[in-house]
Order: sequence, then C-alpha cells, then structure tokens
Amino acid sequence: MFKSCPRNQLLVGLVDILGHSGHLLQNLQKQPIDGPGIDVEVWSMPVRNFGSFVLLVAPPLGIGSVLLEDGSREMGFICEPYGLTGALEITGFGGWKNWRSSRS
Repeated sequence: MFKSCPRNQLLVGLVDILGHSGHLLQNLQKQPIDGPGIDVEVWSMPVRNFGSFVLLVAPPLGIGSVLLEDGSREMGFICEPYGLTGALEITGFGGWKNWRSSRS
C-alpha cells in the first residue's frame, strides 16, 4: 500500500496511535491570550533542514505555529499538555534566558 503525493511524501502504512483521541476542530482561529508573553529567539533555517531538525525535538515538546507580538506567525516550540504537569511557571521572568540568568 504505497501512495505518492505531490510533495514527494509517501504513505507507507496505517497504524493506531495509543492514548490519543480524535476531535473535529470547529474554531481554527487562535484566541487572544491575556498576559505579558515571553521573549523568544527567531532563527532562520533552510527548508531542506527543517524535517531533520523536527526529528530531534523530544516529547513533550513539539513544533507548531506561534503568534509573535507583531502579529506574524512562525514555527516554534510548543508543549503537549501533559508536559505542563508540575512544570515551573517562568512567564514572570520574561523568558527562558532571563530565568536561567536569575539562577546564577
């Protein structure tokens, strides 16, 4: 069962995903979030390297669309909900680098 697609991907099989449920999404508009936000770094990467980079990202992290302060969207790190259980809230530090600096 092989199926060719226009972006050179190839369907190689169908499998079940354990521990997940399916949802029919109704509202695809990102809802505004109140809060201060955090500083992030924006990097440039050749498209040809993106797939191999994504493979290096370990759960519960993932790559998804993030909304920047100027209204633009970039691909950035996101986290699956289970990864937030017991996680330290660092938004008040303004970002990862500020939190790390506060620890030294």
